[in-house]
Amino acid sequence: MTRSDAAMSETPYRSNEVIAVLAAACLGLFACFDLVSTLGVAVFLAGIGELGASPDRDLADVGTLIRGLSALAQLAVAPFTVVLFCMFMFRANKNARALGAGGMQFTPGWTVGWFFVPFAHLWMPFKAASEVWRASDPRADTDADDVAWWSARLGLLVPAWWACWIGGTLIGNTSSQLLRHGFEAAAGWMGLIGMPLQALAGVLAATVVLRLRARQGRKHRDRARAAREPAESPADFADSAPVY
Repeated sequence: MTRSDAAMSETPYRSNEVIAVLAAACLGLFACFDLVSTLGVAVFLAGIGELGASPDRDLADVGTLIRGLSALAQLAVAPFTVVLFCMFMFRANKNARALGAGGMQFTPGWTVGWFFVPFAHLWMPFKAASEVWRASDPRADTDADDVAWWSARLGLLVPAWWACWIGGTLIGNTSSQLLRHGFEAAAGWMGLIGMPLQALAGVLAATVVLRLRARQGRKHRDRARAAREPAESPADFADSAPVY
């Protein structure tokens, strides 16, 4: 364990259950609005005759209205979602260290900070989140070996979340560019793919938050239980040995 690891590990474990529940709720709400936007796009495509029906401009306007209202709702929820998610990830990194993990590459600050660095935000936050996930594995005995978590498996949840988020974001940006240049139908079809992906990314992100909180909570309880159990010494074995 490096000097910086030792200093950070002295920070006591703090339950982040409230932040986790609030962050997951906001992420889930954001995902619901993505699904509403998907409905709006489908109505819009039907209105411009892309789904086999006769064009109906009024129906297309209804689809546009649904998308607009959903976007406004997301705009209202977004600040709370970002702040709560960042607070959770910052505390999760600190908690992983407090639970004995050493040799971590990402500090609590950079676990959050990489989300806001252009281009690097496409990959580095995934690496930071993956590190926190593995370092929080309750099966890794970081009391005996502070880098035991290095051999912990990542699993599929975190990569699936990140793949959906990147895919949905890139497709969504492409859809916006097409709409800006007047390609309404193409933009709608791209949105019909990208928005469900973004909704799935929101659900998976909420699951990551709740599962990560559960992993750290379990590890904290296991460590507390082990600390309460008296260690057996050679004298204990001598006292319990049978006398012949």
